[in-house]
Order: sequence, then C-alpha cells, then structure tokens
Amino acid sequence: MIGKLRDGDPMRLDAEKGTIEVLVDADELAARESAAPDLSANGFGMGRELFAGFRQLAGRADQGAAVF
Repeated sequence: MIGKLRDGDPMRLDAEKGTIEVLVDADELAARESAAPDLSANGFGMGRELFAGFRQLAGRADQGAAVF
C-alpha cells in the first residue's frame, strides 16, 4: 500500500491512537500501480560489491532469503 502513495496525498496522523489514515478515495488508490524504485545504481559502494554474490544466491526476503 505504501508504494501507491504519491507526493501531496493527504493523510491523517493520530499519535494518541497510533494510526495513519490515507485520505484518498479507495477506488483511486486501488487503481494506482505501486511505484517501482530504480535500484540500478545500488550495486557498488559502502561494501555492497563484497556481498554481491551472496545477494544473487539468496532467495526473496518474504520467502526466508534462504540460499539452499
């Protein structure tokens, strides 16, 4: 759901209840596609190149990120 939010979307934050409410029409929100980040420049720097092979072997995070 957070990928469907756009700049300027009104939201209501209630710190006492601990809730965040998106004030966009539900039909409009459902019709939006989730934003896809451009991660092409994230392969190098800060030691990421050292673990590139492990990242390629690991499965998806929502499936446990196993290498077996």
